[in-house]
Amino acid sequence: MTGHGFVFVASSLDSIILVLAGIALVFAGIDAAKIITGFILAIVLAIGLYTVGSSLGIIVAIVLGFLGFVIGLTVGFALFKAAVSLVGGFLLADVIVSVFSIRPPSGLAVFILGIVLAAALYVVAEYIIAAAVVASGSIIAYAGLSYWLPASVAAIAALALFIAGLAHNWSKITRREES
Repeated sequence: MTGHGFVFVASSLDSIILVLAGIALVFAGIDAAKIITGFILAIVLAIGLYTVGSSLGIIVAIVLGFLGFVIGLTVGFALFKAAVSLVGGFLLADVIVSVFSIRPPSGLAVFILGIVLAAALYVVAEYIIAAAVVASGSIIAYAGLSYWLPASVAAIAALALFIAGLAHNWSKITRREES
């Protein structure tokens, strides 16, 4: 046991939890991101509708809050790729207009560029997000592995996990697109 890992990995139990969580995240990949996005939107809509309904009574507030949660979870999961692509496209359009000092920054030009970029991102969004989630999971696993293994060995294991997770997630995405 090397015990030289990350500062927040204080025990072997911590390291085991991190390794297992990292592996789970690596192989859940894009699905984990969709679920998290769905829950975030569900919570936001539940709170918003509960607040709106609170002026109409507690029962109405609870019912509206529950409906908001269900709707948010469904929409957040189902429209994940579109939402991420639109947000990314418009933010990227704004960055491009800003970096290249396009003056005056026409709202219509940013909008059109945003739509074009969103369409391009829509094609590759799941692959990029899957890679980011797999990388995060691999880093988490590395943190746990580095408690037990020398840093170089833990890094090789994390890299192997990253490659396996990326292959798994990208093939899952490709199968979905083909069906």
